[in-house]
Amino acid sequence: MKKLELHYDRKKFWENYWKEFQVDQEEFKDLEMYPIAMSLKYCRPNDRILECGFGAGRVVRHLHKFGFNVEGIENDRSIVDLVKTTDPRLKVEFGDICKMNYPAGTFDVALCFGVIGGLNEKTDPALHELTRVVKPGGYIVVSVMLDNWARRLQKLLNQFSKEPLEFYAWMNSPSDWAHYFSIQNLKVIDRAEIISRYNVYYWTRWLRSAFSNTNLSDARIQDDQYKLNFVGLCFWFLHKFFLRQQLAAGMTFTLQKPL
Repeated sequence: MKKLELHYDRKKFWENYWKEFQVDQEEFKDLEMYPIAMSLKYCRPNDRILECGFGAGRVVRHLHKFGFNVEGIENDRSIVDLVKTTDPRLKVEFGDICKMNYPAGTFDVALCFGVIGGLNEKTDPALHELTRVVKPGGYIVVSVMLDNWARRLQKLLNQFSKEPLEFYAWMNSPSDWAHYFSIQNLKVIDRAEIISRYNVYYWTRWLRSAFSNTNLSDARIQDDQYKLNFVGLCFWFLHKFFLRQQLAAGMTFTLQKPL
């Protein structure tokens, strides 16, 4: 795996991120969006489901609303308290993905979006713990960063920042990620590039339409409601149809624990 290092203040970044987003809405309107699409594909109503690193709660809140037996852990106490205050019915707690207080084989499905790749030296322990708490034959759905044009461009633009250089995430090619999961004794049964207008809209403000007033924290909106200008639409067309892997924000993998 390759280490992506960026000039940024990790603590400040996440404090500002939660201030901007607060708590997500309780449902997705566009069910084809990441990360709800892959979640619904492998979660069944009678499954016991765990989301590790639920963040602002967009997935755990959606699944709970529609009757799934879901619970979550997050290692940021402030966002846990905020989510619990917003919706006290949710089974969400503060916790460490590398040391979870669940017996082995507790869950049918574990969801983990944008977490394991950002743990630096703890990627292996986190994946081992996810595997431990899932039943034999159960699923682990994770998202990771790709070593692609998008990340290289991000790193190039980041050179102008005056913040100290810090570890940001591990990145790899799809085939190398698949190999990494296989040596962890997990079978890759599905994968999908993470592409959406949201990523273009959020990270490249100069590609937004001047008439757009989309609320970034509203998980109910559809992907085409992230309004882009002409250059942004051209970029999106190339991204969606010709450069999916090269410009993807990452990739979601569905892994199966052996019986």
